[in-house]
Amino acid sequence: MALIRKVLYQGAVSASLGSRYTPDIGKSAHITDILIMNTTTGNAGLQLCVDTDGTTYNAANAIYWNRVVTASRELVLQFDYEGGIPLSAAGSLGARSSASGAITITLLGRETLV
Repeated sequence: MALIRKVLYQGAVSASLGSRYTPDIGKSAHITDILIMNTTTGNAGLQLCVDTDGTTYNAANAIYWNRVVTASRELVLQFDYEGGIPLSAAGSLGARSSASGAITITLLGRETLV
């Protein structure tokens, strides 16, 4: 059976660093792409963290830390090596924006049964 890439999560990022995506119950995931969009006319900071087996977010597990996303700009982060960022069934991606709601993220990837 072919693994099909799909939208795993899409939403606005709040000003508190917290979980934005955890695989569905009984599944693990690989994040292959993160689409980032600043939907405002002002710059906004962004933090992205991955905890492959929990929900601890800090500079030690950051993949994008205190970076400015320019106003009205989109970015694409691709993770093609070894099929993407692996998350166990307990893993998660956390995010925070310096301006609540200014940035939206879309996660693309695959989920598989564990």
